[in-house]
Amino acid sequence: TDVPADDTSIAFVQTHSAQREVEVLHDRLLAWLDDGPTLKPADIMVMVPDMANFAPHIHAVFGRFAHSDARHLPYTVADTTPRTEPLVQALDTLLQLPQLRVTRVEWQSLFEVAAVRERFGLEEHDVAQLDTWLADAGVRWGLDAPHRKPWGIAPDMTDANQNSWLFGIERLLLGYATGASDDLATPWADTLPQAGVGGLDARVVDGLLQWLHHTQIALIKLRQDHTPTEWVAVLQQLVALFFKPSDEADERLIERVMAPLETWLAECQLARLDTPLPLVVVREHWMAQLQQPAMQRRFFGGGVQFATLMPMRSIPFKCVCLLGMNDGDYPRSQTPRDFDLMSDAAHAGSTQSHWRAGDRSRREDDRYLFLEALLSARDKLYISWQGRRTTDHEVKPPSVLVAQLMDYLNAVWTRDGGLACVAPLQPLQAFSPKYFTQDSTFQTYADDWQRALLSSATSAATASNEATPSEAAPTELTLQHLLRLLRQPVEVFLVDRLRLRLDQPEEAAEEEEPFSLDGLEKYKLNQRIAQAEDAQQAIDQLRLSGQLAMAGFGEAQQHLFENDREKLREQLDVLLPKWPQTLSVQSAHWQLGHTHLSAEWANGQTMWHSNGKAHDAGQQWLQVALRPGAVTEGKKENQVARIDTLSQLWLHHLAACASGTPTTSVQIGFDAAIELKPIKAEQAQEHLQDLCDAYLEAWAQPLPVAAKTACAVVMGVYGGSKDPMGKAQAAFEDGFGKSGEYTDSPALQRVFTSFEDVEADLNHWATRLYEPMFKAAKVIHLSADSADHAEEADA
Repeated sequence: TDVPADDTSIAFVQTHSAQREVEVLHDRLLAWLDDGPTLKPADIMVMVPDMANFAPHIHAVFGRFAHSDARHLPYTVADTTPRTEPLVQALDTLLQLPQLRVTRVEWQSLFEVAAVRERFGLEEHDVAQLDTWLADAGVRWGLDAPHRKPWGIAPDMTDANQNSWLFGIERLLLGYATGASDDLATPWADTLPQAGVGGLDARVVDGLLQWLHHTQIALIKLRQDHTPTEWVAVLQQLVALFFKPSDEADERLIERVMAPLETWLAECQLARLDTPLPLVVVREHWMAQLQQPAMQRRFFGGGVQFATLMPMRSIPFKCVCLLGMNDGDYPRSQTPRDFDLMSDAAHAGSTQSHWRAGDRSRREDDRYLFLEALLSARDKLYISWQGRRTTDHEVKPPSVLVAQLMDYLNAVWTRDGGLACVAPLQPLQAFSPKYFTQDSTFQTYADDWQRALLSSATSAATASNEATPSEAAPTELTLQHLLRLLRQPVEVFLVDRLRLRLDQPEEAAEEEEPFSLDGLEKYKLNQRIAQAEDAQQAIDQLRLSGQLAMAGFGEAQQHLFENDREKLREQLDVLLPKWPQTLSVQSAHWQLGHTHLSAEWANGQTMWHSNGKAHDAGQQWLQVALRPGAVTEGKKENQVARIDTLSQLWLHHLAACASGTPTTSVQIGFDAAIELKPIKAEQAQEHLQDLCDAYLEAWAQPLPVAAKTACAVVMGVYGGSKDPMGKAQAAFEDGFGKSGEYTDSPALQRVFTSFEDVEADLNHWATRLYEPMFKAAKVIHLSADSADHAEEADA
């Protein structure tokens, strides 16, 4: 029998994930409602094998549209348990308070619940702001020093209060009281004020203080044993302390949650149980009661009805939709228990079966439920499953029941001489261009994605019709533009031209005190202490801000920082006696071809802490940069400068020399020092002009080069490496125990896919951008002995 081409009474759909199943279903329901004026959302039934897996996706898709939105569909999700509700999960967390370390992550999870935020008068943006303040104030875990005692931290230990909630709150309140800023933070009573909280933020901080007060009250109550009557009063007080319904749904949920507690109290009174009970007994019983069948059978709640495939659901609906019909998920399989005698026949080598007529078969039950669902559909039957794997597009078969149904339909009916039932594979993403292509077989109501597609197409067309990149490129540049070019050339195109901000994944909030520092943290703190005029004051500020470890670990870190600072300062003291006059910030401007370059240097507040010094005899300048790390590479007899650390000093050196004053620039590290000798003003301006020209090329299109990789090529060539390109590839890609430049740079990952993308032109750009810097750099060793020999030579 031939089926009409426009017959859509039975539809099969394949997607890549459960989320896409629900998204495609949402579009299909909107189309049905538009085509059938008599069809109502309440006439649609959607069934899934496991509601626990599908409920989050259903709420994410159907719950994101406001009532005023044309795509809004009323819906109801049945067969859910209160244990999956965020409010109940927050309550479960509070009941575990005596065992919790009260970390900032746990605080974040608690305030994701609307009823908790409502209780303390906070909005979502208030919580985000509080989290930023708490992170800056060093809050990690523990209410105070006594609260930390069960975890092995004695209250009388040195710095036992560090990184606790009390530690951070004291810093925030002191910063609020003194009005301190980041630059003017002076300790008071061994507390370092934390800037950030202003006069209008009192309401937000008050909500946080109320939460801390209520947490202390709850801790005292929950640590004690109580009789059932007392426990009901305590738990009712706990709910009142932390939750305030934000809408009617929260009110009904709280009533459902409290009902088992009242039932338990009545049963205890009937049993005359008045013995004090620990919290763990009450909590386990209460939470278990929230999973009882009587509390999870809500049905016919209005709108599109979502429910689980289970008996007694064979009620006729105009439209019946089955989601999640995957092989292995339906019919549902259950692992038999060891004491299940009916499963003995399935054991290897078993010849005796204990099965009897009338025994239940879960698999046969699901086959019957599938048949019931088919018979319940009056107008339309819609079945979908995850037919492709998201990661590699591997084919995944549907449920055997769906496959049998399709085989039967295709054996009996045809459509235009072909198969009557086929299952089209939907695009992987909801924003796929296939949805917005004319004459496409795919349709969607997501007009926001269409607007985004049209906007990008319009922008591309506009860009193609604009003037050439050289005409549209900027003509006013600063040293910061050139610094971006040297540090990562592809960022010029992405950041300066496209205005993109490539964010890396946010790091999880710290939950442990800083026992040790990673390489980057150690470098930043070392640099801060090395630049400080008063080392002890800088170390005290680090300790009072909670950035150092506690007790003996912190003392060891302090000694390490002091030793590192001493290594740098010993070398600096060799230079400074000959350059006693401090130079103020200098600035200059040049017209380099079609580009106007503005520059400032000798700024003591720059990242590298470059200090300008004026020599007594004649106009000569010295710039010094302190780097708490290595500045050379290779063995001592064949050391070469690490030019990947010289970018800013090199630009300041060129600017100073181009201004007409002979300038020597020195970068001091732990292993040696790098000296940049004075160069002629004309030559310095030529270098700057070449960098400006390279910047304009990088602005027009991404340059096929990576900074550290290119520096590795130059250092390999002049350092005598047998395989400079192999050394560059090792810097670009991940190696054993270290990450490569490609992994560490979102910009490189956005533009390139592998080392082969930059290999062809790497030598050209490495030579142009970084070779002049390498040729100007000279490795020197500063010591008191070398200074004495230099003075004798001058004499």
